[in-house]
Amino acid sequence: MIFRTGVALHAAAVMAYVTLTLWQTWPLATAPGAWAPHDLGDPLLSTWALWWNATHVPFTHAWWDGAVFYPAPGALALSDHRVGIGLITTPLILGGVSPLAAHNVAFLSSYVLSAVSAYVLAFSLTRSRAGAFIAGLVYGFHPFRSEHLPHLELLSSYWLPVVLLAIHRWVETFRRRWLALLVASLVLVAFTTGYYFFFLGVLIGLWLLWFVPWDLPARRYAELGTALALPFVPLLPVLLAYRSIHQHYGLGRSITEIEDLSADIRGWVTAPEPLAFWDSPAAWRTPEGAVFPGVTATMLIAIALVVAWRGRSGLGRRSPARAIAVGLSLVAFAVALVPTVWGAVEIPLGPFRLSVSQAYKPLSVATLLLLGWAMTSETIRRAWRAHATFAFYALAALAMAVFALGPTARLMGERVLYKAPYAWLMLLPGFADGFRAPARFAMLVALCLSVAAALAFERITREAPPRMRALAASVIIAGVLIDSWVHPFRLEIPPAPLIVPPEVPADAAVLELPTGVFEDAAAMYHATQHGRPTANGLSGYAPPHYGALQSAIRDADTGALEVIASERPLAVFVNKQPAAAELLSWLPRQSRARHVASTPTHDVFLLAAARRAPAPMPDPSKLLTIAKVEASVRPDQVDRLLDGNRRTAWIGEGPQRGTEALTIELASRQSVSGIVLAHGPYSPGFPRQLTIAVSGGAGTWQTVWQGPTGARTVAAALDDPRDVRVLIEFPPVEARWLRLTQTGQSGEDEWTVAELSVIGPR
Repeated sequence: MIFRTGVALHAAAVMAYVTLTLWQTWPLATAPGAWAPHDLGDPLLSTWALWWNATHVPFTHAWWDGAVFYPAPGALALSDHRVGIGLITTPLILGGVSPLAAHNVAFLSSYVLSAVSAYVLAFSLTRSRAGAFIAGLVYGFHPFRSEHLPHLELLSSYWLPVVLLAIHRWVETFRRRWLALLVASLVLVAFTTGYYFFFLGVLIGLWLLWFVPWDLPARRYAELGTALALPFVPLLPVLLAYRSIHQHYGLGRSITEIEDLSADIRGWVTAPEPLAFWDSPAAWRTPEGAVFPGVTATMLIAIALVVAWRGRSGLGRRSPARAIAVGLSLVAFAVALVPTVWGAVEIPLGPFRLSVSQAYKPLSVATLLLLGWAMTSETIRRAWRAHATFAFYALAALAMAVFALGPTARLMGERVLYKAPYAWLMLLPGFADGFRAPARFAMLVALCLSVAAALAFERITREAPPRMRALAASVIIAGVLIDSWVHPFRLEIPPAPLIVPPEVPADAAVLELPTGVFEDAAAMYHATQHGRPTANGLSGYAPPHYGALQSAIRDADTGALEVIASERPLAVFVNKQPAAAELLSWLPRQSRARHVASTPTHDVFLLAAARRAPAPMPDPSKLLTIAKVEASVRPDQVDRLLDGNRRTAWIGEGPQRGTEALTIELASRQSVSGIVLAHGPYSPGFPRQLTIAVSGGAGTWQTVWQGPTGARTVAAALDDPRDVRVLIEFPPVEARWLRLTQTGQSGEDEWTVAELSVIGPR
């Protein structure tokens, strides 16, 4: 009877999570194929990825190519592949459920499964159903989820608590079945969300330092080490494929991008926009930066910490070293105020002079000293020796929050640390250029908070009468729901199916115009219905040719479309909307673009396939020595043209306006037959119209080439995606100087050149 009652109470908790999920997201469950949650961007991207995974064998060559961003290869490696979510969606799609409905089933399941997994973890640690229910509620409905409603892969965090459950149970029992669960759950984390797999490694490392006894037999360490290494066996080929494709494209994240997608310290009190009961000034919100953890769980943990502190000496014996650390930290804080209040100063110290120009350096010293003081306190040392679970998860939540601050840590945009802990993670392979959003450590904060909240509830109410305990649980549950509730829950109607007229050949690829984030997502969604390769694409990265293609189309360079139609016919669908009217005016002038049909929503043009041979790159021995380059704008950047680094570039001043010029002086007068403009990662910055003139002296200039370069840049980005080297050749001519003049107009892109070369005759 007791067993049956326990099962019934567990089932009631699950049903409560299901009910709350349906209530918060209503009416999504009534017609999951009729709406997309939050917006028509990433949800449609995920819908396409789940459909692709269901209809192709994962990790095969054809699967990696993805058939978006056509004709570029390796599209699946430009974002999370989401294979792990296929455990839910693949059977549904193969059973006839629409890809969008399958996506939404996985979306709704992510709430319930995350809550249930946290519930099971917390119950295994507390044996308190009320505490476990609170943990599930905190984790399954955490405010961080509302910041990422479009990102199914980030919401699907239900394997993280299972990892901790497995490793906790192994340390308690040393049974190998828990190691098997650890291996399986780590693999599923990796195949669901790459971010969480690598970020979880930090939490597991701290967990091992805290919980694993130092006196274990060697065979136990070997078992645990083997279990932690085994997930890399299936994962390694996937990681190598990602690395190979990323290297092919020369992809990477800049430090600026990583810092922009780190949490600001103010972000911890910044509520995500969808929350119903909390709000923050719009100026506080940054991309991915609203990482508000909720008031209720945080206060519950704080109260438990106060209760635990009462009656204890806390500091233990007074330590002169710790007292000195506190004093020095106060001095460092005072020094940090100097540049903030008075500006940069120099302080004479005998024969030396101490320069204080930035607050973040003394703040870093003060922070390290206070951290050392805190971590050497008797309270924390006692908790570590006892492997105290509550202390670990409270401290781990704080540690994960610090990692979410990124490599520098900022407060209201101002740097506060010389190097935050995430900067050390960036020394590991993959972290420096593979992960652009340290703020996503906030999901691990939510996980630690959920467990700590369950343990805190148990500590505080352990001696309370049942009625008082039930009342406390009710108040906390209500508070958690207030912290996390989303209303109204935004739903969007997905795009109508794309009508592909019979005039379009069966082997034709599709390009939908105009392009853009939501337009490209719609094109990918349409691909789940018509099944053809699509030249559009939306992902975490975009292959270099796609930015150039978008810019060329925007500026009416129709030759770029011919490049895309080199392997198979290209059907261009131009939307009948006012924004596309200009496209309809110039596209018919493309000699190979033939109007073949009109549907209620699109005009359809067809370009026949015409195979294109890659442009040969010149022999390096034919490159001529450049003595000097002068620029009509941004002359301070011309050194970047010759530094051999494709990630640095000369960037014109503002959108191209037709007056920019680069003048090249060679080491001597000699025969010249062409130039190479390498755009590297700046392919949209190609010159819209380029004129090349040469001079042998006496101030006379001879024009040797002029024309658009959009099509050449798209072709170069497909042939040479790392450097995007655009070769422009002309008949050999004697010259000492070359002048490149950009004479076109662009509404958005600056003329940008990463590397510049001049070539002699072949």
